[in-house]
Amino acid sequence: MKKNLKIILGIAIITLLMVGFFVYKTIMDRTVDKFVQISDMNVPRIGHTTTLLKDGRVLIIGGYRAEKKAEIYDPINNKFFLIDDTNFEHYLEYLTFLMPDGKVVVIDKDGIETFDPVTNKFSITGKMLIPRRYFAATKLSNNKILITGGYEEKQGHPLVAQAELCDLVKYKCVFASKMEIPRIFHETVLLPNGEIAIIGGETRDNKWNRNYPINVDLYNPEIDKFSHGGNIKTPRIHPILVLLKNGKILILGGYQKGENLNKHIRVVELYDPKDQETSILKDFIPYDDAIKLSNGKILLIGNTKNSSIFEIYDPAAEDFKLIDKKTLTKIIFYKILFTK
Repeated sequence: MKKNLKIILGIAIITLLMVGFFVYKTIMDRTVDKFVQISDMNVPRIGHTTTLLKDGRVLIIGGYRAEKKAEIYDPINNKFFLIDDTNFEHYLEYLTFLMPDGKVVVIDKDGIETFDPVTNKFSITGKMLIPRRYFAATKLSNNKILITGGYEEKQGHPLVAQAELCDLVKYKCVFASKMEIPRIFHETVLLPNGEIAIIGGETRDNKWNRNYPINVDLYNPEIDKFSHGGNIKTPRIHPILVLLKNGKILILGGYQKGENLNKHIRVVELYDPKDQETSILKDFIPYDDAIKLSNGKILLIGNTKNSSIFEIYDPAAEDFKLIDKKTLTKIIFYKILFTK
């Protein structure tokens, strides 16, 4: 784990040096499927999050070397401005959720804090019952969040099977039932029927031998129960999951850890929760990100050895189409912000 962290940090530092500590940001114009350059952020970041606020602004927090610095992007004035710091340092192992009242909840192993877009300030609003790293969390329709997996920060780093439900109105967490398979580096999706699909990740035995489960777990919040929901074709950690309008889940990206080199997954799959079956759509390149567009299509972002690849996936036609990438050919680390 420490070796992998050093490698990640090393790559991050080299990348920052390569770009001269200038941040190259882009916005995709969804009307013409093209990228345009915008102004510079105040703080260079890697491993951060962006949250589109209800007023059209974008909240940016966390990331390597960003410490507790937070900023807002104003699309009307095309400008980034710093706001009050977060209470905790956030990097990779945290999740953000936009709430119905417009506030943003940030869940981290160190605690839970909430951002108020009216005051532009962060306040500490709770903590998990079991502090854990590399967990996944999903917001339910009742303003509760299901927290699954991860490992504890104690000797042996035991994986956590015990799930939690955190009420973000009362700012209180309670224990839910236990997972079928405790995992780290997994992802979750809220399905149209209210259940949560848990896909990918890594499990470990007492000797820390790695295993990559193909099992899909389904959590039913009505009866607080985990159950088996079929299998995926290609095991992977950190999978990218996109819920399509037809209720199916697009699965892409991720990787498997190797002794000396990580194996990036090239296979794109489609999981149907209704019949619990998975089909392979494509085996092309490793994808780094996938973003839903307002027209129901999906922007796919991948990399080859020499350039970045941008594609549009049309779920209705099950078709992939390459799009213009001139301005981002040699950019490896970037963040795409979508505005109204």
